[in-house]
Amino acid sequence: MVLPGTDKFDGSTMFGSCAIIEQEYDESVNGSGALANLPKALLPSVLVDGTPGSGALGSILLEQRRCENVAFCRTMSAVYALFRDRYGERESAFLSSDPIGGADFYAVRRELSLAYEAVKAEVSVTLRIGPAATETVIEQAVGFVERLPRVFALVGRNALSPRGGMEALSRARALTGGQAIEFDELLAELLAADPLALISVPALREAADRLVHEIDPVAAERRRRMAEEDRRVTFRPAEDGMAAAYALLTAHEGLELGVRVDEIAGTVCESDPRTVPQRRADGLMMLVRGFSTLGCWCAVPGCPLREARAVGDDMLQKGAGRTPMPDSFTHGSSQQRVTWFTRGLKTGSMQQCNTLQGSI
Repeated sequence: MVLPGTDKFDGSTMFGSCAIIEQEYDESVNGSGALANLPKALLPSVLVDGTPGSGALGSILLEQRRCENVAFCRTMSAVYALFRDRYGERESAFLSSDPIGGADFYAVRRELSLAYEAVKAEVSVTLRIGPAATETVIEQAVGFVERLPRVFALVGRNALSPRGGMEALSRARALTGGQAIEFDELLAELLAADPLALISVPALREAADRLVHEIDPVAAERRRRMAEEDRRVTFRPAEDGMAAAYALLTAHEGLELGVRVDEIAGTVCESDPRTVPQRRADGLMMLVRGFSTLGCWCAVPGCPLREARAVGDDMLQKGAGRTPMPDSFTHGSSQQRVTWFTRGLKTGSMQQCNTLQGSI
């Protein structure tokens, strides 16, 4: 194990019994406990001078959570103030001014666009977050301060978690400004009356949706349409040669994709060495590449599922009990689809994917 406060291994086994680990750990820190190795700035003040009684630890944790909620609110308020100073005030002045046209209009819009990008960059660097997360933080800061100030205050009082506050913002996104203020008042009253009744996110979501429906019965449908407009797929690099993919789809599309991934993940024999999550990940890529089966990785001789099957007009016609007729193909045979996809993937050139010229 690594000795606390160092980067050296003490030569013990990686995984030992709890008793051995506790004994070695206690000896390595001279009996003072792990907290003694931490900088005092990382500890609640009551823990700096020693460990209090067992009965006080729960109160210490509660106080720490309250401090974190206050810190969250202060961060949101600071983001809002920075946003208004760098961009919001200028945008408000532009929207309230007399209409302008021609080159002047585009010049002002360009200036505002650059100002928005500048404030996003400043928030991103300060908070150490990426561009997408920065836009979310700015939207949340504006939403809390201008649309749900009472709910925001309850987060600071530890009557509601930051996650709960974000959920309230999301449920009220389709309401107009005046409707959002009414929603804020009603939800704050519910939370103040019985905070524990809405402590879980599902309970809070249900209560918020009920209030939204009372205020504007068609707002939920507007919110659904707004959510559908947010659909997207993003990719980003991960560690150790991996990549992360995220997709926000409509519910029925997500269900359809999940079913197809599960189906192709199950097209191997029981001796396939991969875990279910690994087969699902491989199956998604095989679907993208035009295959209908995964291809088994087992070591069983003559496994009938060893070779992955591609999807093409020939396979579709065979599956329908018909003789493949190339003249009727509209998407190409399995071999052609795989060949052209692989060629484009390897070369990265559209010029290499002209299916109307040359042969496979």
